[in-house]
Amino acid sequence: MLFTSLIVLYVLLNVDCQRYRTPEQLRIIGGEIVSIASFPFVGVVVLKPLGSIKDEDIYFAGGTSITAPKWAVTAAHCVIDFQREIKYGRVFIRSNSTIWSNETSLEMSEHLVLNVIIHKQFDGIKDDYDIALLKVKQEFVGKYERPIPLAEVNYKFKAGTLATILGWGTTTLGAEPFTVLELRATEVNLIDPKVCIDKFRNTSEVITTRMLCAGAHGRDACVNDSGGPLVQNHTLIGIVSWGLECASDAHPGVYTKVMVFTSWIRRIQEKY
Repeated sequence: MLFTSLIVLYVLLNVDCQRYRTPEQLRIIGGEIVSIASFPFVGVVVLKPLGSIKDEDIYFAGGTSITAPKWAVTAAHCVIDFQREIKYGRVFIRSNSTIWSNETSLEMSEHLVLNVIIHKQFDGIKDDYDIALLKVKQEFVGKYERPIPLAEVNYKFKAGTLATILGWGTTTLGAEPFTVLELRATEVNLIDPKVCIDKFRNTSEVITTRMLCAGAHGRDACVNDSGGPLVQNHTLIGIVSWGLECASDAHPGVYTKVMVFTSWIRRIQEKY
């Protein structure tokens, strides 16, 4: 019965987080292992099937960033089907550790998710308004659990400047499993919006004002990094959202532009 439930969960949930990419593209490219001490706002969203106590049975939904004592932000497309799972107490955020696995980390904290708020205008086809908030039962109070400042509406983006992406996506083409145990980071360059629009002009994808682009030769985020942070000046400026290829010079990675949603984030956190 447990095996059957795992298959169902994989089919229903994994499809959304990987809709633009093939298994050979599920990784952070050009990254290196970093300590959670340097990035104490990072976590992962996981789903536990009923009756499972082993990490090998857990569904890795994607990355997340702590924004308040009981709140974290992620990509909407990674948690769009999680309402029922939250009702049954199956969804958790793991944080406070460089290693996301419960079986190999003594420091890792696990927080039960009580609620998910997906932006009402989220478009699952275009991945526009790709943002969601998760509320946990117990506050993030661990040694390496700290909210990250959000980019304000007047945040100045400068094309060519570096930003950092973080995640646990696998690093090798065609490798399984599609996650790694230790947190990794890499740097990418912010791309001018007009240049980004032009790069996707001959595709079916649309770059909106809620998106920003970043990339560098041989460095990128990919599917199992979805929902994770894009950071600059110790500020959350983006959320890993989508892309056509990984580490491609032709098509950069696309991120949810946080500054557009900062007031929404604060309003939701105050309301709920």
